[in-house]
Order: sequence, then structure tokens, then C-alpha cells
Amino acid sequence: MIYSGSNRQMLTSLFKDYARPFYQSSEFLFLDKLDKELYNSFIAGHFTAADTTLSEEDLNYIMAWSLGHTYYVQEICNRLYAANFRRIGPQDVNMIILQLLDERTPLYQIYRDLLTSLQYSLLKALAIEGQTEQPTSSFVDTHQLGAVSAVKRSLEALENKHLVFYEDGKYYLLDVFLMRWLQRQ
Repeated sequence: MIYSGSNRQMLTSLFKDYARPFYQSSEFLFLDKLDKELYNSFIAGHFTAADTTLSEEDLNYIMAWSLGHTYYVQEICNRLYAANFRRIGPQDVNMIILQLLDERTPLYQIYRDLLTSLQYSLLKALAIEGQTEQPTSSFVDTHQLGAVSAVKRSLEALENKHLVFYEDGKYYLLDVFLMRWLQRQ
């Protein structure tokens, strides 16, 4: 079996944590991010094969907007492909992105009820920033979050709920669509 995902910390804990059911049941192979040029060429080739034009500029926008995460890139490109456009323009890309975000609105609105107000405010602040190394006093002050100690506890709770993850010395939202949805709020 192959288990894959973009959150190394979560996957590692599944197989290296003694208390987990898959403890030591698998070998690890960590892959780097896909080469952007190869990935763009692969995507463009599929659109070209379908007699559809997707400009390099629009493809680069999709990659940047989705932070290069394969799931989100594929979700957007699959929708564009299924829409049977012959010539895709920036307005088509934005329309598809807005549709995807709107479809997720009922789910994302639930977070307001499930999270404390500080956790939700922190989630939104992280979405606006895109990432942060630490919830320092300047970050907390900029987003009017209150005491740094309470923010740190909320950050830990968001990590435990798998809404935020810590990697390469920075905190990020795990769900790029959620991040972009919160940025629009």
C-alpha cells in the first residue's frame, strides 16, 4: 500500500507513534515538490490535447494561487477542463476558483461555531498573512488577537484539529481553499 499526503508531520505520526495502529507498518519515501516547469508542461499538454488554450500566465496564476499544492491545482484544472472552454482566460480561472470557494462556504462557516472566537480570529489572521514563524507580539497586535499566551494556546488547538500545521519553521493553514476563503471574508 502507498499512503501519501502533503502533511509530513501527520503522516509520520501515523507510522512512528507507538500508540497509533500503523506503528512501524510502512517504510518512508519523502518526495520533494513537483518541478514547476514540468508540472506546467504536463498540465498544458492535457489542455492542448483537448484543443483548449490555457496561457502560461493563467497557469502560473493557478500555481501561485494554489501555492503549488497538487490537490488544489488539479481541482481547479479539472473544473476548467470539464467546462469545455476553447480559450481559457483569467476571468474563466477566477470564475472556477470562486465556484470552488462558494461550494465550500457551508463547511467553512461551521468553523465559526466549532472554534472559539480567538481560534477563529487566529485562523483568519494566519490566512491573511499566509504564514507566520511565531505569533509574536507584532503579529498579535496587527490582528488584535489579545494576549500572546492565549494565542499560543489557540495555535496549539488549531494544530491538534489539523487546521494549521508547522513545517520548515512556519505555521500554515493546511487547507489552501480555506485560506483563500478566509482571505475573502
